[in-house]
Amino acid sequence: MKFIPLALLFTWLCVVAATNSGDALFRGCAAWVGKYTFECPSKYAKIKGKRVSGCNCWSPEYLATYVDCATRAKGANTQRALDSLLGACGTKTIRPTLTLDEINQIYDNATDYFVDVKTVKNKTETSYSPIRFTQAQVDQAQRSFASGFYAKYTGQLYGGLMLAYMGAILLAAAISNFLKKVAPGFVHKSTNNRVALFFRQKLINPAIFGYKHSIPVKWGPFNMSLPTRAQAWVLIGYFVMYIIFMFIKYDIYDGNTRFTTRPLQISRYVADRSGIIATSQLPLLYALAGRNNIMLWITGLSYDTMNLYHRWVSRIMYLNVFIHAAAFSVNFKKQNKYNDEFSETFMIWGLVSCVCGGFLMFFSLRHFREKLYEFFLLCHWAFVVFFTIGVWYHCKPHGYMEWVYAAIAIWAFDRASRLARLVFNGLNAKAHLELHPQHLIKIKVDYTSFLKPHPGAYAFIHFLNPIWRCWENHPFTAYPSPIPGEEKKLVFCVRVRDGKTKQIAQYLAKNNNAKTVPVFLDGLYGHTFPLHTSESIVIITGGIGFTGGYSYACRLTNQSEKKNITFIWAIQNHENVETFKDELEYLAKNDVSVFIYLSNEPENAQPKVTVEKHFSDSENGNEKDLSSGSTISFNTMFTRPDLKVIIESAINEAPGSIGFLVCGPASMNDDVRQHVSKNMDKGKGRVDLYLEAFNW
Repeated sequence: MKFIPLALLFTWLCVVAATNSGDALFRGCAAWVGKYTFECPSKYAKIKGKRVSGCNCWSPEYLATYVDCATRAKGANTQRALDSLLGACGTKTIRPTLTLDEINQIYDNATDYFVDVKTVKNKTETSYSPIRFTQAQVDQAQRSFASGFYAKYTGQLYGGLMLAYMGAILLAAAISNFLKKVAPGFVHKSTNNRVALFFRQKLINPAIFGYKHSIPVKWGPFNMSLPTRAQAWVLIGYFVMYIIFMFIKYDIYDGNTRFTTRPLQISRYVADRSGIIATSQLPLLYALAGRNNIMLWITGLSYDTMNLYHRWVSRIMYLNVFIHAAAFSVNFKKQNKYNDEFSETFMIWGLVSCVCGGFLMFFSLRHFREKLYEFFLLCHWAFVVFFTIGVWYHCKPHGYMEWVYAAIAIWAFDRASRLARLVFNGLNAKAHLELHPQHLIKIKVDYTSFLKPHPGAYAFIHFLNPIWRCWENHPFTAYPSPIPGEEKKLVFCVRVRDGKTKQIAQYLAKNNNAKTVPVFLDGLYGHTFPLHTSESIVIITGGIGFTGGYSYACRLTNQSEKKNITFIWAIQNHENVETFKDELEYLAKNDVSVFIYLSNEPENAQPKVTVEKHFSDSENGNEKDLSSGSTISFNTMFTRPDLKVIIESAINEAPGSIGFLVCGPASMNDDVRQHVSKNMDKGKGRVDLYLEAFNW
């Protein structure tokens, strides 16, 4: 996967070079001379050729006329045009013995027999002499095709530049991620000045408009999540490039011999450029959607960010597909050959691809992704397959298959990697499931050395029992078991919703709320934010987001350098505390300050966590005796957390740099983003924000 950017660059250079080298002079002269009828031996009359008929390849008058046209064109590559003619005629089915010297000899012998084109009154009448066109006709013949090749060439060029832009964005992110890992002190110092703070506060961290990022914005029947400002700048740059590239410079002029009117020229050249730009974005589209995207690890960008770029690139690409189809339809209608063109197989497949792309766009709306995820996924798979097949057969007669090959290779690599992960994780893997209150299922899986749990890690689990719907899988956060003796177990916690999780909950309810079932484990995925580079750390979680925050807290407590860690958990009911009592005990014995906020409990229902372990007092080394029946009491508040006050106080009191990690519901994520962004300039050191969440 790490070679994909280089492979795409090489593909782009090769395809652009090939497109730019289209022999407009050969095409122009062949088309212009082909309008006239020359003497032809009857035995060659039925031989067909791609650009030049067998009859013309055996006609000295035609060959001499063509050579005259090719040698007089201004600023064109005459030698290439002659080589192209030889390539068209010198096939084994037409005239395999024809040589370039023979062509030139035919021309030299005919120089005294040329007739002026003005003397030819009827193009269909057989001419027994070579014809000499005017200089204007020769130049127009070449330019008419050169303008078409230019539209195709710029389609490849501009599509590649759009890929290069996204590559530059990913490179910048990779450099930033690298520096954060190897030189955190330098990053903290150099990015905590007034200019850097302005950019981070105003232009990078906040949502693009006001407050909402995780919370969807609704417009009538449509709703979507707005990007952050950093994401928005990337997308704006990409979209501005697209607008400029679609509008700048087409060679439109009167006198075009190929497309005789300006509307014909505009519709054809816009159709060519838009279609080629769309095709060039296919590899990027597939790469951004893949689970096994090494750029996630290299850049430090979240899967959520990559997925957002995937959605917007797909929208712009499909806009190009629609323009491509509409422009060609207009062009065919104006030439009165709409029905003839759409009877061609490649055109039918192009229509299939366009229609499937439209359905892809519709069924990828947030409503389907969020409310009917399995239906969305099934539609996505089906339409992507037919869209790709349609693109394959539509492009095959015309070229540009390099982009299609690259996209399919990326898709195949991702699927093969998923299968490899399933195999390496064990095809006989077992998971112990327990049904807990508040519709939670706790999952424990034995993991191999291939699986190395890290903060932010997640896996896709296929539950093979019950067998029905075993193909369904969703990402679940993974963390190591905190229980002694379970060092080789991965823990997942799942909130019961519709679909497979509801089926499993019902299955467990019939089996005393616990059962061991076979599973396929596709993972681990996920990137770890450099939260450890901050001196003080505040982890804010809500509900099931506890698992994401705990995975970071667990790793931080195992590091040799002690950190000032605060763990905040907002939930509705105390029953969740009992579900995660082992995890909370682990945090407590490792000196993590835990604050629990209960929003739906009376104050006299203060939760206690029963423990049966001993752990050390970190301050004096004495061992505290917490025998069976003893309890650990956490800082518990019976209200919602006032995130504004918590964040402002934490920043003001931090002696140096401070990092905030949030993993919770959409409103909590947006609250933390807003308050951290507003207070970034008030800390004694750098203030960082990390969001561990999936955005629909």
